[in-house]
Amino acid sequence: MTIIKRLFGASILAILLAGCGNETSETEQVEQSAQETKAETNTENQATETEVEEETSNEGSIEVDKGLFSTELTLPAELSETFEPDELALEEANITQNEDGTVTIKMSRSQHQGLLDEMRETITDSVEELKTDENFQSFKDIEYNNDFSEFSIIVDREVYESGFDGFGIFGLAIQALYYQVFEGRNPEELSSTFEVQDEATGEVFSTIVYPDDLEDSLDLE
Repeated sequence: MTIIKRLFGASILAILLAGCGNETSETEQVEQSAQETKAETNTENQATETEVEEETSNEGSIEVDKGLFSTELTLPAELSETFEPDELALEEANITQNEDGTVTIKMSRSQHQGLLDEMRETITDSVEELKTDENFQSFKDIEYNNDFSEFSIIVDREVYESGFDGFGIFGLAIQALYYQVFEGRNPEELSSTFEVQDEATGEVFSTIVYPDDLEDSLDLE
């Protein structure tokens, strides 16, 4: 653009000088030429300053964006006993075991999003498996909300209470709590409630809240 402006300015100057050659003195021509040259120089300087400012601004933006590509979260001590980095594909993450039993995990932003998507898919698959698994014959239907903090478990009550299908709920609860941690929820606010409802009567005859009931479930194992 600078070269085009120079050529355009020179053409205009030549036309003006040719048209006014008989009426303009040599002194006036020199003054006009000097003014044009000064105007071009100012324009070039302004353009150069603008380019430098844009480059500096872009460099600054890059530095800011770099900070957006890392995610840090803390796994509470209650879940650290079941934490398996290999199973969660966290080989490339920075994992620190803390003295209080918690685990600090740092990973890239893309890895974090991919992990959340994978965990959500795993939970939905687990729900479908519980409804069809021959080892858990009491489950008839399972409904849940978006962040897996609430579950409604429809069961054959007699079969449920006479067997060990509660372990199926325990496994689902662990997955739900992990998802909430990796989604960024405060460890002290983790909660997943399971209401067990009798298919025949519609009665909710058992309510289990994790991680509050996590220790009792571990004792049963």
